Amino acid sequence: MPLHLSIAHPSDFDALTACQFAAFYPHEAFHDVIWPGPPTPENLAKCKARQLAWMKADGHSTYLKITDTDTGAIVAGAKWCIYEEEPERPARLTVDWYGEEGSAERAYGQELMDEFHGRRVQRMKGPYCRMDALSYVDNAIVF
Repeated sequence: MPLHLSIAHPSDFDALTACQFAAFYPHEAFHDVIWPGPPTPENLAKCKARQLAWMKADGHSTYLKITDTDTGAIVAGAKWCIYEEEPERPARLTVDWYGEEGSAERAYGQELMDEFHGRRVQRMKGPYCRMDALSYVDNAIVF
């Protein structure tokens, strides 16, 4: 199975989103807060739409894909954020995708994101490169 690394495009996000859920759902609780599951067509579509919106708004994100050249299937993906100077970021990200407004789930999601994002804002200063996400379909890669 020859593998090919290339830059991902918006047309690849159906496969990248499916790959992401295959890698993380249901075993990664933090992923479930950021990208609520299960991987139903509706949830995959919501995840894809948010990923594409964030990619467009950020301007510093580069998504990569690994393609099995025998089958054409995308078997892995990664999101790199490359900042040549300190980025302008909001101090807080508002969680509006997890739980219902006013619910304990929403409060939990917001608290988790405040801690996670808050540490990034505090500690990541100046130019830097960050691998923001990495996922693969574990049964597709054989060494």
